[in-house]
Parts: sequence; C-alpha cells; structure tokens
Amino acid sequence: MDEIKQKIAEIEAKNRKNNIIYFMAGIAILAIFFSLYFYSAKIKKEKSTQKQLLELQQKNKELELELTKKRQDSLEKFTQQEIKKVKAELSEIKKSTKDSQVIHYISSIYKTVNNIEQIASDSIIVRYYKRKADGAAIENVINSIKTPHYYLHEKEVSNDNGLTKANTIYYGQFVKRAYVDTLFDKLTKNNIRIDNVLPFKQAKGYQWKSSAIEIGYETGTPLGNSSYYIHMYCYKPNEKIKSQIENVLEEKGYQVKAFPNWEEKMPFFSESPTILFYDSTNSGRASEISQMLHTTTRVKFQVKKGEGTGIPDNQRKSLFIIHYTWP
Repeated sequence: MDEIKQKIAEIEAKNRKNNIIYFMAGIAILAIFFSLYFYSAKIKKEKSTQKQLLELQQKNKELELELTKKRQDSLEKFTQQEIKKVKAELSEIKKSTKDSQVIHYISSIYKTVNNIEQIASDSIIVRYYKRKADGAAIENVINSIKTPHYYLHEKEVSNDNGLTKANTIYYGQFVKRAYVDTLFDKLTKNNIRIDNVLPFKQAKGYQWKSSAIEIGYETGTPLGNSSYYIHMYCYKPNEKIKSQIENVLEEKGYQVKAFPNWEEKMPFFSESPTILFYDSTNSGRASEISQMLHTTTRVKFQVKKGEGTGIPDNQRKSLFIIHYTWP
C-alpha cells in the first residue's frame, strides 16, 4: 500500500513538474506570439507611414505644379472652396500622425496652399519702407484703394537722411501683374513719382516675397545706369570689399571696370576711399553711389569733383572714378 502511495506521489510530482514546464513553454510561446504581433504591427505602421509620406510628396508636387501653371490670372479658377477642402484634408492627416517627417511635408504643403489662397483672393501684401520725405501721400493712396485690397505693412528705414523719397515698386513672381499696374497707376495719378517697377530677386529665406509687393527706394534704374561708366583704382584694398563694390555696381546696371591693384600709391591717389565725378550735374548721382556703397560695405566714400586732367570732354558727363584703399 505504501508503495502504491509513493508511486502516486511520484506521478503527481512528475505531472506538476510537467505542468510547470508546459506553463513556462506556453508563456514563452505567448511572448513570442505577442512580439511577432507587435513587430508585425510596427512594420505595417512604418509601411503605412512611408506610403503616407509618398502620397504627401506627390500631393506637394501636384500643388506646386498647379501653382506654377496658374500663377497668372488663371489662378482665379482655384476657388476658396477648393482651398478649404485641401486645408481640411491636411488637418485630418496632421491629427492622425506624430511622425515629424510627415508633419514637415504637411507644413510645406500649407505654405503652397497659402500662396495660392493669397493670389486667388483679391488681396495682396504691400510692405512699404516709408521715408521721411514721403509724408503721408503713399499710405493715403494705398488705403483709399478698395479693389484689390492692399494690406499695408509699414517698415522703418534706417539711416534715412530725409532727402530721398520712395521711388520703386518691387513685386514677387506670383503677384498678378494687374495688382502692380493698379498700384502704379493710382500712385502716379496722385503725383507720386515712381521711377522703377522691378521684380524681386529670389533669395533664400525670403520666399514670402514671391506673393507680395514692396515699395522702396532705388538709386537709379538699371537702364539709366547703363549709360554711366565707373573705373575703380585700388591700392592695398580689402579684396572682399573690392569684390562687393564691383558686384553691387554691376547689379545696379553701371558699366564697371576694375583695374589691377597699384603696387605703389600714386601722388594723385586719394588719401581715403573717394568717388570722383567730372560734371557738376553728376554730384547727386555720385552721392547716391557713395550711400549705396556704404550700405553694402560699411565703408564711407567721400564725394569730390575731380580736375579731369586727361579725360576727354565727351566722357566727363558719363564717367566716375573710384579710389579705394584699405586703412
């Protein structure tokens, strides 16, 4: 009897051991199953995110293409209702993800849509660099225009000497030309002189300008400047500043010739950076060039009327000479 009890006890002990083994094996199998399940879910999510990214990239390309095709008057066909629909779709996508790359693409698309919305509506941003000599004339004219609606943003001009007035309208590549023409007509009919109507030069960090207008001051029109010649002579110059001088003058349309640096300082060479003119009517233009170069290089250029020794009479009205040396 004792042997039977002992045998039963051994069997029960063995069964308990087996049950524990089976239980542990079951736990291990469940752990593996859940690991595979969550790993599979992660893979599916990553694939879904990747697919979402590709769809967003494609959407962005389509919108950019739409913007390019319709950036003129045909943009009016891109209605406010369609824009709201696109924005609603973007908002839903943004709510459903925390992926930074997806959010980045959504932000990019938002910028494109906002550009389209700006152009499609009858409103435009006008950034106005108001000068002391302008008075209130320009802002009064802009505020009086009902259609299209111009949002006026006034900006302060640093180092304003009170002698020059705003004379230039700049416009972005996505601005309807009709907006620019209307503004020009209204200003000129109110006896406000506008000498230049120029497109913005595209620069990194200033993408907002692509759908805006700006009113500011230009020293002269590139077309008018092209009839003037500037010869630059240097002695021990700062080469970086010399290059800046040459670049900004050419950018403004002047015909610039930079001669090789002098090895020795000539007796007639100016003691400090100087702009020489040879006809009294060019005094104002020489001062404008001096101010422009100071703004660009932070170097102060004196303005003087040169004696003109050796300069033919037929060149005196169109020639300026720059003497530049680094202190």
